[in-house]
Amino acid sequence: MYVKAAENAIQGAGSDGVEIHGAAGSLIHQFLHGEAPQVSGYYGRIENRTRFALEVLDAIVQKFGARKTALKLSPWSSFPSRLIEFSRRKKEAHS
Repeated sequence: MYVKAAENAIQGAGSDGVEIHGAAGSLIHQFLHGEAPQVSGYYGRIENRTRFALEVLDAIVQKFGARKTALKLSPWSSFPSRLIEFSRRKKEAHS
């Protein structure tokens, strides 16, 4: 999915490159912060939590090169945590 999106941007729309969104609640951000579903091999230790981001990055770099690929991160953002906490409180209030 990420490679296809990069292909659409670079080849389809003529962009110079792509920036993979890994911040503010994105799927990559959720994996990095241990807030994604606990998929085997992708949670727990930091080596596992970075695996998804690195696989996406590697696939795009392999197809288009490192000079056309960037990864946006937001290491201090707590967006997913706040959203999860809000959802939990909302459920508790309605119980």
